[in-house]
Formats: sequence, C-alpha cells, structure tokens
Amino acid sequence: MATFLPGISAAVWINGCNANTLVPIYYKDICVPPLLFNVNRVKVTPLGFADIGDAMNDPMSEEGLPSVIPIERTPGSFMFIMSEADRSWQSSNCIGKNNYELVRYEKAGHFIEVPYMPFCLANFHSAAKIVVYFVLKYVRTAFVRNTLAKMHFTTSGVNIRLLPSHKCSFEDPVHVTVSGLNPQQRVDLRSKLTDDTGRVFQASATYQADGSGQVDLNRDPSLGGSFTGVEPMGLFWALKSDTVACRFTLTDVTRPALFDIEVVSDDKVIAKVTNERHCLADGVRRIPVTEGRIRGTLFMPPGKGPFPGILDTYVFRGGPFELRAALLAKRGFAVLALAFQGYQDLPKRADKFHLEYFEEGIDFLRQQPESGDLALSMATFLPGISATVWINGCNANTLVPIYYKDICVPPLLFDVNRIKMTPLGFADIGDAMNDPMSEEGLPSVIPIERAPGSFMFIMSEADRNWQSAYYARLACDRLKSHGKNNYELVRYEKAGHFIEVPYMPFCLANFHDSGLLWWEPKAHSEAQLDAWKRMVNFFKKHLAAADLSCKSMLYKCSFEDPVQVTVSGLNPQQRVDLRSKLTDDTGRVFQASATYQADGSGQVDLNRDPSLGGSFAGVEPMGLFWALKADIVACKFTLTDVTRPALVDIEVVSDDKVIAKVTNERHCLADGVRRIPVTEGRIRGTLFMPPGKGPFPGILDTNVFRGFPFELRAALLAKRGFAVLALAFQGYQDLPKRADKFHLEYFEEGIDFLRQQPESGDLALSMATFLPGISATVWINGCNANTLVPIYYKDICVPPLLYDIKKAKMTPLGFMDIGDVTNDPMSEEGLPSVIPIERAPGSFMFIMSEADRNWQSAYYAKLACDRLKAHGKSNYELVRYENAGHFIEVPYMPFCLANFHGVANQVVCFGGEPKAHSEAQLDAWKRIVNFFKNHLASADRSCKSML
Repeated sequence: MATFLPGISAAVWINGCNANTLVPIYYKDICVPPLLFNVNRVKVTPLGFADIGDAMNDPMSEEGLPSVIPIERTPGSFMFIMSEADRSWQSSNCIGKNNYELVRYEKAGHFIEVPYMPFCLANFHSAAKIVVYFVLKYVRTAFVRNTLAKMHFTTSGVNIRLLPSHKCSFEDPVHVTVSGLNPQQRVDLRSKLTDDTGRVFQASATYQADGSGQVDLNRDPSLGGSFTGVEPMGLFWALKSDTVACRFTLTDVTRPALFDIEVVSDDKVIAKVTNERHCLADGVRRIPVTEGRIRGTLFMPPGKGPFPGILDTYVFRGGPFELRAALLAKRGFAVLALAFQGYQDLPKRADKFHLEYFEEGIDFLRQQPESGDLALSMATFLPGISATVWINGCNANTLVPIYYKDICVPPLLFDVNRIKMTPLGFADIGDAMNDPMSEEGLPSVIPIERAPGSFMFIMSEADRNWQSAYYARLACDRLKSHGKNNYELVRYEKAGHFIEVPYMPFCLANFHDSGLLWWEPKAHSEAQLDAWKRMVNFFKKHLAAADLSCKSMLYKCSFEDPVQVTVSGLNPQQRVDLRSKLTDDTGRVFQASATYQADGSGQVDLNRDPSLGGSFAGVEPMGLFWALKADIVACKFTLTDVTRPALVDIEVVSDDKVIAKVTNERHCLADGVRRIPVTEGRIRGTLFMPPGKGPFPGILDTNVFRGFPFELRAALLAKRGFAVLALAFQGYQDLPKRADKFHLEYFEEGIDFLRQQPESGDLALSMATFLPGISATVWINGCNANTLVPIYYKDICVPPLLYDIKKAKMTPLGFMDIGDVTNDPMSEEGLPSVIPIERAPGSFMFIMSEADRNWQSAYYAKLACDRLKAHGKSNYELVRYENAGHFIEVPYMPFCLANFHGVANQVVCFGGEPKAHSEAQLDAWKRIVNFFKNHLASADRSCKSML
C-alpha cells in the first residue's frame, strides 16, 4: 500500500516481508505475484509445534525477485520493526533496501502488539493449517511502548500538522510541520485570516523539504515570501491585508479566529489545515456590564476566586479590548474591559474625561493596572490602584481635559504644522505634540509621584504616534527625583505603537484622527510576545502583593497551609500595624499584632520584612497566626466544628484607623473529605474518609488529654489520604465523663474498624504493645508508663504510675507547675507501670518537648527508646524540640501556655515558648505525615479488608 497508493506518508512494518506473500496483489495494471514456500522445509520443535521459519523461498532468488515490492517508489517514511527470534518467517532478513528507521529486538517473537498483550508462543496458522511456533524464547520487553510511541499515522498524501493541536489559545504558539513531500521539493506555505469586518489578512513563505520529504518551521528557513529565515510563527505575525492602512479587528471573542494554512505546489493546494485560535479559555466567563454609568465586559477566570482585578482601558479606540481581557482572565485575573467613548450609549467622542467614571470601575474590581496616559491619571488620583501597565503612552494628559473632584489637568496641545509625510504617503505625526517639559506643557504633566502603586512603562523607540520613549523616560525621571523606585522600564527598539497580544496580525499603518501610524513587522511581533510575558508576570507579582488593599476579600486555604501576607498602596516608609483576630468555637477571641514599615514603593511583605514590635519581632511570615493568644492567658483554642472554616481577620491600621482588611478562611475539611459520625457497637467518634474509592491506610486518633475526638487533626490527615477514626473514650455522648479504668478491648473495636493505627500518649503505647494489627504509632509528649487509671487487656492489668501533688510548684505567673509530680517509672514502685513496648511489632515515632511542664516527656521518650534498644530493636525515631511545650498539634494552632488540668484541678503551666512551639508544630506535622506514609504504605497488604 505504501508503495503504490498515494497519500501515505508514514508506514510501520512489523515483522513483515519485503516481498508479497500468500496471494497476488493487484493495483490498476500492476500485479505482484506471491513469494512461494516449500513445506518440506518445515521442522518440528521439541514441544511438537511446526517451525515454519525457513519455509518461505528467498525473495532475492531468481524466482523470488518478481514478488519483491519496489518500496523505493514510496515518498513516505518507514519504520521497520523486526524480531530476531521470529519463527513465522525470516523477518530479520527481509528488510527492504531503503529503510528509514530500523528497530531490532533480539529475543522477541512474531506478534509485536500493544503493551501488556498476553504472550503467544504458538497458535494455529491458517496458511500452514497446523499449530505454528512463533518465537525462540519468551522475553518480556519494555521496547513495545517505545515502538508505539514512534508510530504516527496520516490520512492524506501530503500532511500538514499543527502541534500540540489544531486548537489552541490565541496567545499560544503552534508547531507547523509538513510531511509526505518529495525529497528537496519546494512548496509555498500560505496563511489566511478573515477578521470580524470581513478584511482578509494573508502571509506566505517558500520552503524546501529535507531528504525525507519533510518541512519543519521550527527548524527550516523560509527562502522567501512575507519573511525569511527560521520563523516558527511567521505565518501568523506576518499576516497583512491587501489594504495597507488597516488594522485587524476581533470583536467577538466567543468565536475562535480561524487561521487557514495551505501547502501549495505548482499553484495547486496539496494540503490544508485550519488553526482554531480561541480567545475564551474553558471556564472563563464573559459578562456584559451595564453597572450604573459604566459600560464594558467583565471576564472572570474559572473557579470561585477570589481573583486579583484588572481594569483594562483601550485609549486608542475607547471601546472594550475584549481579546486582551479574555486572555488575561485565562491567566487568573478578573478583568473589566472598560469602554469610555464610542460604545453603546456612551458619547461617540468625549470632550473631557471625569475620573469618577473610572472610579465606578474601581468599585467593581478594587485593583487595576492600565495602559496609556489616561492610566497615569487614574493611578495618580484614584485610590486602590496597586499596579499600572503603561503602553506607549504620554506622561502628560492629552487630547481632552481630565477632571477629578476639584482637580483639572488640561490637555497637552499639538501643532499639525509639524506633521510630515513618509515615502509611502502616510502622515508621520510623531513630532506633532508639544513638549510636556516646555513652559506651556508643564500644567498637563501628571504628578505620578502621588501614585502609591507600581508601574511598568512599555515603550517603543520606533513609535511614530508620538514620542512615547521620551515620555516614558520623563515619567521614570520624575519618580526617581521623588525618591521612588516603584517602576520598571521596558524598551523595544524597532517596535511600533500598538503593543498588543502575541501573534496579532501586523498593522503597518492605520487611520488616526490626526494621521497614520507605521512600524517594522518582525521586531514588533517579538516585542508583543516579550511584553505579554512581562505584563502577566508584573500583574501576578504586584496584584498578589495587593491583597490587603481590597476592602472585603476572602482568601481560602487549608488550616495547615501557610499564606503569604503582603500590603501595597502605602506611602514610602509608612509605618502601620497589622492585627489578626480569630474567635474559637467557645467565643474566646485570640489576637496578635505587629508593626511594619513599608519600603520605598509603599509595600510590606511578611515573607521579607521584619516586624518592628508587637506579638513577635523579626521576619515571621506566619507570625500573625501562630502568635494569636487570648486576653485570658490560661485558655486553649477550641475548634470542635470542622464543617466550618476558622476565620482569621487581618487588618492594616494607621493612626488607629483601619485602612485595609482581609479574611483568611482556614478550612478543616478539604473538598471531597467525608465526615461520618460513628456509633459502632460501643465505640463513639468520627470517621474521616479521603476523596475517592480507596483503599486507604487507616489511623486511629486518640486525644488523651480530653478524651473526645480531635476532629481537626483527623480531618487534615484525611486530606493527606488516610482513613482516620477520631475515637472518643470518655466525656463524650453516652461515654463515662471520666473513666476509672481503660479496657483495651474497646480500642480493639476501633482496630476492627481500621486495622492499622498510630496513636498519641501513653495509652497509645499500651495499644501498640498489646493489640494486634498496629503497624505505626506516633507518641506525642506521652509517658513510657501507664498513668492515671489501670489499663486492662484480657488477663493483663497494667497499674497506673502514681504521682505526688505535693511536688507541684507555682510559676511566677501563678500557674501550677506539675512537671515533677509523677513518680519515676524506673523506681521500684514505678516499674510495674512501665509498658513493655518491646513486644510491639510495629514502628514508633517519639515526639518530645524538652520544655514540656505537664510531665517529663523528654525523659520518658528516652527511656522508651533505651528499652527498645536494649531488646535489640531499632524500630523507632526520636524527634526532639528544645523550647516547645506540651501540646504539639497541627500547624498554626494558637499557642497554649496554660490551661485548666482536670486531674490537678488547677490551672497548669504546659511550658514552651510561642515561636519555638509553632516551629515544632510545623516540623512535627510534616514528620508525622511522612512517617504514616512510609509505614502505613508498607503495611497495606497486611490488612485483609482496608477502608
């Protein structure tokens, strides 16, 4: 087929023959006879199968030559895949003369099929009418996957392909290739695009195929046409209309722009493809806006948000530039493409601009970068603008007056007598504007030093609309002279006025109220591509840093996740207080505060800037969270309802006035995690199941200090892929308020629920020691002996380690210090209470705090490790925190210095220092999750029925 039929550009030959076999092949007036075979050459294998590998006649013999296929006639490419051990025939010796690519497998058999097909040693052969042996030796091979990856198929003689797909975003490049040509064949590639006004834009280029009949625009140079040299996207950026003075118009972003690309040989189209360049990405919402006086279109990214906001104004036309807005929304910005003249019921041409109109747009979005001299006016006078992109604008107001409240900025005038004509007959108005630094021009200059936000000035040296390069330098010089460095200057030497989105067709000139514009195509295209990347990164950087300038914005994350807190829009070196507040489920309010000083651009970044005082000092990115504490020192943060997020309010305060505020929603339940109350037999608690069908490794989580479920930790572990039973054992529902003994059989019911379980506390050691099915145990500031009440399991009883309350001391703050009241477990009376953990088959992680004042947990952890080591065991990890306190919980839990202790019946000091304790919680959480993953993953198969 590849030899005789047209339109085949690639053929994969798998253990075939270079000659025709079995029956004649006909095509038009051609007949290829079959290669004959001799059954007398068939042999029998030791297993009794027929070996027909030598039965075929040699295709290179005199009688075999007429059957040989003249594959040299094929214009396409070949891949010959052959197995040395093939016993269907001599495929390894039957390769044609002009093979393009040869893939050889030494011990594979005849049937090279798709990956993981069951192996076929022998089967009935219809031609031989016997069971035939197909392979010398069975070898499993990963090469099959590589073989399939090399295959490519086509349905046309000459094939033009767009990679990765014929559909893409308007801003994305495509890889254009042509195959199926004759070697060194010359062809023209032509592109065509029709805009929304019906104007046709075209480009063309001549290419020469390589020796395999292929053209690759990423590799091969254009030999002439609309461009020369290697230009992968030349067929796009070089598009131009037959009418020189016209500009590409795309107003309907709901439909893709259709770029037709043809391959032409001898004035005949031999291949064609259409590139659909989509403006609206999947999930981006286009919402027409008629809010109050404002007119335009809002583009919202996929998802729930919140999203940083951009106000996009198109100064040259006045109507909304929806293409740019739609593509920015794809990048995660909420973009209002705002019209201000010549659109719907707006004036056709305004004779003045009132910035209050644009302020309505700011109320719509809150943060906004702009483009043009109008942008400088808004960024200077209107509050809430944290980033401005200025594209070939002017540092002075132009054309019409701008008003804001009692301020009026007059327009910079121009002199039409300074207009010149170009050799092509276009008006060059580049020098028509008056100098803004002249005496009459100064009143029109915009005082941008008053703007608190950041600027990106994009300017083209070859812009002939006006002297935008000069104006950009004046703007930067003005900022610099006022001690500001809140700007970036981007310069393009040969680009023209309209720096828009990548791959917009080139516009040499266009109608302007005052003249026509012109510039150079290739340099302009490169500028558009580079500027687009810079703009997107600039927006991401400065709008992410402007979160707190939004008066009412919610930011969501998991309870365990850090957030980056930044403030922008302040005055340079301004001092402000950042205050955080969190109310727990009992109504207690926890607060923290810190003083910061803005940098020269009016920004504060908690990842970079030190707190100058308050609840903490120095660089503490999450200080406003871990330093939260209640007015009542002796209380512990309580979160019992994990179905609702914890709401942390953060305010920026200056002169006792709140100037910005944000709320961080810290969610306990991740999307898809299921919370299931459990009343199974005697057990009470809550089961948290990860998203999906499972199976999942199981964790039994016990909160020894309180006795009821610690749902927050369980929910966060479920987010990490564990099925977690937060088990209550006292003081919960119908369980005893305070147990006078523990029967491990109760916890065994939980084991039947989950099968594997790490725990926390001395009760955990008892379970891990006596109960079967526990493969990993996390012990957090527990004791190596049983405490408080006896523990029973079957005929075993472990008595509690006693304590002497008389050994309690009082801290300077008036809290009881019970750290030394418990008897030494290594004393004679204490030894019966020590848990024989060497009997436990699973692994341990001992987490201990040196500053724990609930008891001597550091000493107990070392005793437990010594006991395991003495019994020849190394199944443990010891994690030590020097200045942490007793309650090592999830990251960013407010620190608890002291709280009421049910056994001591007093407010007890739990030890530790806030910052060190916070760092310990963060580090311990990472270690716990990794420990579970390592040990529970390896224990999956030991569970017969895992949830």
